[in-house]
Amino acid sequence: MKTTLNVLAVDDHLDYLTPMKLLLQAEGHNAIAVTSGNEALAQVKQWNFDLMIIDVHLEDMNGIELCRQIRELNQRAPIVIHSGCIQEMDRQIGYEAGATMYLSKPEELETILSVANAIRDSEAAKGAKVSE
Repeated sequence: MKTTLNVLAVDDHLDYLTPMKLLLQAEGHNAIAVTSGNEALAQVKQWNFDLMIIDVHLEDMNGIELCRQIRELNQRAPIVIHSGCIQEMDRQIGYEAGATMYLSKPEELETILSVANAIRDSEAAKGAKVSE
């Protein structure tokens, strides 16, 4: 039996967000997709996520600031920054804000899926209960 992860995906571009959500759902994950930082914070306050995927450039808030705010809420789930900003300095700022991983756009959707599946498999192997 597959363990299902609760995954939050945040991106203001539906051309990235929709395929990411569909790919995660196709693997059996519960993917919630939102287009703004404020929507993301509301979801984080309401649900326990096993993985969060955040774009840097959001209309209402910078994704790095969103990452900081999520960490201030004591949310320890892995955060993947998925962004077109791929300079080393951008990555360092993301890690300092609490990101676990930094991946470039538009590629690496398959890598995001691999990360989600690795978390799922790791939790299942440990016999831990992943969020339902």
